[in-house]
Amino acid sequence: MWFTVGILSLVIVAQGVVRGSSQVTGVGDIEQAFREFIRTYNKKYGSKEQYEVAKAAFMHSLREINDLKAYGDISHEIGLNEHADIPREVFNKALTCVQDPEPEEERTSSNINGST
Repeated sequence: MWFTVGILSLVIVAQGVVRGSSQVTGVGDIEQAFREFIRTYNKKYGSKEQYEVAKAAFMHSLREINDLKAYGDISHEIGLNEHADIPREVFNKALTCVQDPEPEEERTSSNINGST
């Protein structure tokens, strides 16, 4: 599925920022930006399919960053990092934390013995 998304994404013209300076405006620019990303973070992909999945995720990251910069009222810095090539679903699954359990009733000497 991600391979198909990667191929379809090549048709889409995206905009984004690589290292805060290079404007990405078309498919050729995206390929160049992705190659720069690979060099910057010393990325290696085991197959063409992994490369395409990573590139599709990278393109999604570029679009999201560009949209936030264009339409978001943000006061913090946003940009690419070494995780920009990981599909969102994979990233979220890997970083999902266990939620804290519901707080228990405060224990006192009166409710521990069963009296209230």
